Amino acid sequence: MRRLLTYLFMSFALVMNVYLLFCWQPEGKNNNIIQGYEKSTEVMSYSKSIYTENKDNIMKNLSDEDKKDLNRIISNLSTVDIGRIQDYFKTLDDNRGLVEIFKVFSKRLSSTDYMRIRKICSNFVDIQYLDSELKKEI
Repeated sequence: MRRLLTYLFMSFALVMNVYLLFCWQPEGKNNNIIQGYEKSTEVMSYSKSIYTENKDNIMKNLSDEDKKDLNRIISNLSTVDIGRIQDYFKTLDDNRGLVEIFKVFSKRLSSTDYMRIRKICSNFVDIQYLDSELKKEI
């Protein structure tokens, strides 16, 4: 009896998977085809980028001394703050993410560490633009 139930359940699951893969068409895709367009999920930004270079190449272009200073300063932060910084760095809106990162830095770091981070970041971030964005937030 137990085998029979197992076989029934497995065959039902197999039939459902085959149906979902080959036959089922979601309602949302049918509506988009009928209307003739698909909704865009791209984010358009008409504001100036806060980065002066590509943010993926930042760590490659930093000197060894700057990397050591960054690691030393960031090690003073809690793991929660480091997680928040990583989340902000991965956001789609680069300007907003960097402003939030610097808010965390200003709250959690000493003034000397904060100024050192600003000096390091001035190589790849427009500091004047960052300051204007930070002032808007206050």
